[in-house]
Amino acid sequence: MSKKSEQFEQMVANVHELLEGQDAEVIWNEKMPDPDNPEQPRQIDVLIRRGDFTNIVECRIHRAKQNVKWIEELIGRRASLNASAVIAVSASGFTSGAIKKAAKYGIFLYDLLSLTKDEVESWAKSIKVTLFFYKYNSFMILLYFSQEDFASVDLKLVVNELKQYKGLRAIFNAPNKLIDEQRLIVKENREKKVQFNVHLKIDGFLLHAKEVREIQVVGEVMLEPMALEIPLTLAYGDPNATGRERQVMIQQYNLGQTNIVHHGDRISMSLDLSELELPTFWQIRFVEVTGQERYYHEKFEIICPQKINMRVEQCEVAIASICL
Repeated sequence: MSKKSEQFEQMVANVHELLEGQDAEVIWNEKMPDPDNPEQPRQIDVLIRRGDFTNIVECRIHRAKQNVKWIEELIGRRASLNASAVIAVSASGFTSGAIKKAAKYGIFLYDLLSLTKDEVESWAKSIKVTLFFYKYNSFMILLYFSQEDFASVDLKLVVNELKQYKGLRAIFNAPNKLIDEQRLIVKENREKKVQFNVHLKIDGFLLHAKEVREIQVVGEVMLEPMALEIPLTLAYGDPNATGRERQVMIQQYNLGQTNIVHHGDRISMSLDLSELELPTFWQIRFVEVTGQERYYHEKFEIICPQKINMRVEQCEVAIASICL
């Protein structure tokens, strides 16, 4: 499966999670046993379970409109797997013959339409997304060892072990409480620079087989915003319906596969950080989601959340001795 197909299927799964509500289980890339050959599982793009009903969703992201042949395959697939219903989703739409065949045999069809600028403006439910970063002008981690241990500590080995330390996030996040108290997210404070000098201790913290007695984190930080653009808004629904008639809208942003799915006053957001390239000493801290109306946030998903973490190689690390 190509990455593009995989991303399309995941987006469709997100759409149906919102459509089906909390009473249904929606699973992307699921396998279910073949009734005629239980030992041979069959792959399903998106599986929807609600009580005794099992619906399968098959997705295609091709350039050409999908024709009768695919619909006939899905008719057979529904019978073969004893599915309650089959939903066919095509990114490029369907031929008139496919639409007629699906209507006769009860295959549900959905496709995507790109809204024009005027349609988006008349819809008036667009949501702005802004990422806010802590931009560190400097960030130093100072590790204190006992005077006895300090003499035999190798800084290079300490730094290498620090990269693998499971509690590293606690060290990186140590200044955040102090910084957060400065309320940099408030508009009048967004140009403010904050200096920090924080001390902490972690019980049982060993590096180079030596106990780290104290940790000091020193630096300077300010807030940096990144407003995302919305190059495309899609309407998801019946191929016979116009964009304005459809109940599901999908805003796609210029950051990987970041999108917001709308259904009435309910939204589902996927924040894709996989393609985010951060400058040195930047750390994601806040996500601001603003619109003209109030929304119920059904789901908030972060793709590649490890991008939120800072890396040791971006920071200055030093060692020192401490009198006990």
